Amino acid sequence: MLQGFAGASEEMGMKNVKLPFIYGAQYYRAPTPSREHWSEDLRTMADQGFNQVKFWAQWRWMNPAPGEFVFDDLDELMDLAREAGLGVTINVIFDVAPVWLFAKHPGARMIMADGRVVEARPIMCRQIGGYPGPCYRHPDALELRREFMRRVVAQYRGHAALDMWDVWNEPEYSAIWREPKEETLLCYCDACRRGFLAWLKFKYGELARLNAVWGKPYRDWDEVELPRDRRIFPEMIDWRLFHQETLAGEARWRVEETKALDPRHAVYLHPVPNTHSALNGITGVDDFQLAEGCDCFGGTTNGGAFSTLAAVGAAKGRLCYNVESHLRYGDTSAYPAQLSLRDFARAFVPQLGLGLRGFLHWQYRAETLGAESPAWGLLEYDGSQGSAFEGAAAFWKRLKPFADRLLQAPPEPAEALILRSSANEIFNWCKEGALTHLSRSCNGYIEYLYRRNVRVGLLDVEDFRRNGMPGGVRLLVLTQMEALDRRLAERLREWVAQGGVLFAETRTGAYDTETGRYGGVPLPGVGMAEAFGIRERGATAVSHLAFAQAEGSSADQGGADDVSKARRAFGGKSGNVVEALTPQGEKIWGWGAYGEIEGDDAVPLAACQGRPPCCIAKKAGAGEIVYAGLRMLFPDFGRGEPWRDNAVLEHCLSRSGARTSEKMGVQPVAGVRVDRLDAGDGVAWAASSFLREKCRVKLPGGEPLWAVFDEKEVSSGVALEAGQAEIYVPLRWRQK
Repeated sequence: MLQGFAGASEEMGMKNVKLPFIYGAQYYRAPTPSREHWSEDLRTMADQGFNQVKFWAQWRWMNPAPGEFVFDDLDELMDLAREAGLGVTINVIFDVAPVWLFAKHPGARMIMADGRVVEARPIMCRQIGGYPGPCYRHPDALELRREFMRRVVAQYRGHAALDMWDVWNEPEYSAIWREPKEETLLCYCDACRRGFLAWLKFKYGELARLNAVWGKPYRDWDEVELPRDRRIFPEMIDWRLFHQETLAGEARWRVEETKALDPRHAVYLHPVPNTHSALNGITGVDDFQLAEGCDCFGGTTNGGAFSTLAAVGAAKGRLCYNVESHLRYGDTSAYPAQLSLRDFARAFVPQLGLGLRGFLHWQYRAETLGAESPAWGLLEYDGSQGSAFEGAAAFWKRLKPFADRLLQAPPEPAEALILRSSANEIFNWCKEGALTHLSRSCNGYIEYLYRRNVRVGLLDVEDFRRNGMPGGVRLLVLTQMEALDRRLAERLREWVAQGGVLFAETRTGAYDTETGRYGGVPLPGVGMAEAFGIRERGATAVSHLAFAQAEGSSADQGGADDVSKARRAFGGKSGNVVEALTPQGEKIWGWGAYGEIEGDDAVPLAACQGRPPCCIAKKAGAGEIVYAGLRMLFPDFGRGEPWRDNAVLEHCLSRSGARTSEKMGVQPVAGVRVDRLDAGDGVAWAASSFLREKCRVKLPGGEPLWAVFDEKEVSSGVALEAGQAEIYVPLRWRQK
């Protein structure tokens, strides 16, 4: 059994099942690769030490007519995997509806906000067609999905090669309309309208309460209109939260039904982690809801720390995998990169450090259908074994001897958290029409803390409501958290009074999600000004300030058409960046929004020249609030690396005592991340350099270490090349 993971299999209802450290690749998405390659490819994967392969079970492919199910190809692949000694994950795919479904149930089609009916079609990554499938709330289509799930699970639950079920690949409404736009929002069908009215009745109880929050004069529930304009905040927030619950409900039945039919094998699903960008809460994705009930969890986890932390955070202690790595992305006009061992280490070592315990490549063979070809495969376009295959194989060959021990090392608990809220995410889209600013701001704080070696993570608002603050958390960051409610604000006040440090930016709580009203109270809103004894005065856009600078980000330069017209007519400035100074003369950059902060006994931390403080610190019980009338971290300013000192955040870290590399006994090097992997019988270290030059890092303990990918013995003082990532394990692990 896994030690240290709250998601150990017995706690999830599975008996005598050990979840493995997985390494392998997605292989079969019918009709590719062709049958002639199957046996050789699976044997080659096994020969390289891979222990996991993923096959897709696609609804359209395997259910070609009502009541008819064809499993011939997957039967053969499962047998070949068993012969090769590979464990199999079966990914059940429903967003490829059978040809016959809509002829039988024409009302199952999704409908966009502008009234267009969504016709099923082939798309680049669903060449067989039927995408995006029926509405999730159509009752007849739901029963047909359940029937297909039951047939697939019954077919393979007893197969010796089966290891896991992945019951949903990248949950969302539609990849075609992934970018949230008012006119393409889904879904506005009759089933969704009925479901939404029931959801509203449960939430508000009485129509009068709905009218009070929405500002409507409805006399009957049947008069309620489906929201279509993002600028009308309360109803659009409700509408998109309802659709998040729709996808969460779909996830629940898939997980529960599969586990009921097959209690012997692990069941999970994997989203693209919601980083407020590619997939997001407006189009239905709430990782934290989707993960509920899973035995383990997975993600299409690419890029920086934000993506990994979103997956690990949603997993809530369950074993978490990267089950769809996109390192060899490309298309017909842009062939994939030629990767090396160092590239795979640079991508996967940070993920190991933050808690992922397995990797599946997308995919083994290069794609041959459509515009995805000839990219994505570990093999070259002609099927040969090039540098990417060699690098991926070498990565696992060197890591595999230590994988079981690393599996025993849980991720370190976070001491600094970024608060995330679905309602606030939707609100930010409602006011701006995009999530670019919120995404970049969250990523800015995460990258700053991550590269300063702070143990950082994400805190979901609903988890905080139910369970309070996780133990050991010392610092909580609220960035662009305009949408809050008084009950949550009171929980925050209580936590600060007990010794926590809260950092919040301008306009925090300006929109009250319980009343549906913006403003009308002092800033910070929803009672926080009164609770902490501070006031934000003169809140305005940076573009209105005489001392604003035009350098840096173009954030907040757009806006509604009438705002843009007014800006032109009245000579609005293009400047969007302000420079503030600390009492010691250090520069702090702010963007987009500005306010000046006052409060009895508040300590000024920064001010623009000749102006009152725009950032203060104030004690509150045993803790402290740091409130900035600026938005500070935005990674595209071009003003240096994001981990360089920010005096305000350094004040927060100092006051909170959140653990950095110094407190781990690691000699600090700005721009190098080091994670401690305590496996019980020894400690390994995951180190990643983001520097452009060679550096040295001092690791604690003095025990001889083995550099896994460099394959050499080192002392506790290790050298990292520019951009290098490495795992250091106790040398005695290698010798046993």
